[in-house]
Amino acid sequence: MRLVLLLSALVLTLSPGTSFAALSIRVAVTVSADQEFKDTLSSYLLRELRELPNVTVADEKADWKLHIVALRNSLVGGRVTGYTVAIAITSPESIEYDRLALDAAFAPDEPEGIPKEKWDAVKDIFEGKEDFIDLWVRTFATPDMREQTASMVADFDSAYLEPRRKSHQQWLDRLNESRKKRGLPPIE
Repeated sequence: MRLVLLLSALVLTLSPGTSFAALSIRVAVTVSADQEFKDTLSSYLLRELRELPNVTVADEKADWKLHIVALRNSLVGGRVTGYTVAIAITSPESIEYDRLALDAAFAPDEPEGIPKEKWDAVKDIFEGKEDFIDLWVRTFATPDMREQTASMVADFDSAYLEPRRKSHQQWLDRLNESRKKRGLPPIE
């Protein structure tokens, strides 16, 4: 099935008149903290993410998820001295991508693979599965919150999003070389 989807996508990409949307990377953010801190931190993070090229902040169908737990650090008297922020970076993955391997492992003699009713049960178990990618912990002083959130987003961008942009551009360059050889206009 994966091969059929890949071949279908390839045929569409090489077809004359095919239009491509620009690369769009969907990022979801969840923040757990006391309400005031959550609102401020979320605002700074979302603002920084929206400034990135090719990034759409989304609640659904995200390519990346940033799960954030944030705490205020305070003295015994209650004076806030700074913050500790833990960021878990995950990437949602559909179980459909694993279908061929699961069919081969669990239904090698079945021409259609795992029967539909069993496959539906497997999908229900793994619905919403996310691959854990990384965990960062940052501690910083109170006046540095805006600067630190900008730094967190910049680090996420350079470690995960920029390689995706480069990969997309390389793919587009190869596709355009192929189209040029066939006398087709480039895709922008």
